[in-house]
Amino acid sequence: MAKTMGKIALKGLVSLVTGSASGLGSQVRQRLAMKGSKVLAVDINHKTIIEEDVELKSRVSFITGDITDERFLNDLFTKYPKCDAVVNCAAAYRSYNYLTSYLVSKQAVDVLKNNPINAFGVRGCVINIIGLQEKYDQKYFDEQDVFAQKTGHSFDSLDDKVLALAEDMIANRIRSNSVIVPPNSDLKLFAQLIENIIEDQYIAGQIINMEDEFRPYLGTVKDVLAEYHVPPEPKDLPLIQEPVLQISQQLPEPKASTGSVGSTRTPLLRIDNKKQ
Repeated sequence: MAKTMGKIALKGLVSLVTGSASGLGSQVRQRLAMKGSKVLAVDINHKTIIEEDVELKSRVSFITGDITDERFLNDLFTKYPKCDAVVNCAAAYRSYNYLTSYLVSKQAVDVLKNNPINAFGVRGCVINIIGLQEKYDQKYFDEQDVFAQKTGHSFDSLDDKVLALAEDMIANRIRSNSVIVPPNSDLKLFAQLIENIIEDQYIAGQIINMEDEFRPYLGTVKDVLAEYHVPPEPKDLPLIQEPVLQISQQLPEPKASTGSVGSTRTPLLRIDNKKQ
């Protein structure tokens, strides 16, 4: 099937936005509604929301619930079986963001798979938001442990589940992207970026960093190398007139990255591993 060139029109699309009552999610909710999307705005507390624009209000369904409760998610997608785009803004800056994004995405994919492949060759898209922290201290990891115990999930086994979900999305032509958002980012610019990702069928399997300049997220380069078991550059090796591949086979295999296509985590954000 030949794919159509151009932008996917937001008008008429159904977009699910979690964490929609404030911050990142609030900006996305308003932006997508302004562009004509029907928005399913999910948050644990909507009491503070007052949608001033009557036209925008008519395009937004405010849904109150806890996305860590799988029963709530089941009921949500049963009541709203149509969805084209999912933006996981909830808990973006919390230690358990990786898990909340997975819980919503897992349920949403079953709905997205029911969509027909559109003129652009896709069924829908999922966008996961990763909020950067100023520091990753013991308090951060303690919060992660408490959350895991509360929800009955294990972060240790989550990578395999995310990889399986990513493969399912790829097989069903559902786009997945992650956006890294530093603290105090421009919220309007962020919302515009989300709009652009949904509109462009060629943005898939990407990790988009809003940060102006690169900085190491885990400290020193030495820390990063140790985490991924990257072998040091060999020294004083005899010259071997053989393909480089043979030499590389003698070295330890690098630890597999969890930032593969469709994954909600990036190699630079291995922040679930406790400090030794």
